[in-house]
Amino acid sequence: MSPARFRWGMLFILVGVLLFLNNIGWLEWWVWGDILSLWPLLLIAIGVEKIFTKSKWEVVSYLSTVALAAVVIWAAWGGMTDDSYWGSSSGRSRYKIEPDKSIRKITAEFNMDDTDLYLKKSRGNLFSSRFGGLHRTPKIDYDVEDNIARIEVKAGKRRSFFFGQRRASDDLDAYLTDEIPISLACSGDKSDMKIDCRDIRLEKLSVDSRSGDIRIFVGRLLEKVRLNLEGEEADFRLNLPRDCGLQVSGAENDIARYLKRIGLNQSGNYFVSEKYDSLTPLIELDLAPEISRLAINYY
Repeated sequence: MSPARFRWGMLFILVGVLLFLNNIGWLEWWVWGDILSLWPLLLIAIGVEKIFTKSKWEVVSYLSTVALAAVVIWAAWGGMTDDSYWGSSSGRSRYKIEPDKSIRKITAEFNMDDTDLYLKKSRGNLFSSRFGGLHRTPKIDYDVEDNIARIEVKAGKRRSFFFGQRRASDDLDAYLTDEIPISLACSGDKSDMKIDCRDIRLEKLSVDSRSGDIRIFVGRLLEKVRLNLEGEEADFRLNLPRDCGLQVSGAENDIARYLKRIGLNQSGNYFVSEKYDSLTPLIELDLAPEISRLAINYY
């Protein structure tokens, strides 16, 4: 078997195994950003292979492929990380907090400035995050008091490139445990956010965004969820479980007419779905007066 045949066979097997682990949920899909950033090592491995093939040191040609595979596995399984931040050639950073059985509740606050946020359920950790873009690494504070964990994430300041114009999107991928009730607050001007809480024990969510595209998904894990939305020129799209109870306060003008069109009934200062107080989850939505764009969908 030639070294080239061995190399390509190993790479196909490795890629297949990693894709399989992605599909079953053991690896996050973003690991491919780290793996692809290692592409120069493939050129090095091929160069070493060409030098030593058909020489008395031909075994080195095979070892270069083994070394390349080892580095890929190391990157895929977080070999470049520690318990805090790390930097890589892909320009991204990670942070994680290990599970703690003493914690009974989490309060998490994300101040994103103009950084985009994607939030969903964590696999195994209390909290983890991954950051990429031109801003400096975000500041993350974590402490525990009276069995309540507090997580505060603040986006870093923009680096200046070509008079401060952004050359690539900035984003933060955040992951929260699905085992502990969570109160969540997210804010940021010009921040696009996808807050997927379908598999998170969300108690309360507050979002304050100016000119952002905000997508929110609410799940069924708790009986009552409180939502507070505010922000001028923001586009809010709220995705709720089918057959949930919904009570909306603060709706005015166009928003009030929209709520009537989708079947909510006005009762005093509230708009409510039919039999809202007998359905679960019961979602209490409070809207700030400046909100002008809201869409509610059911899944």
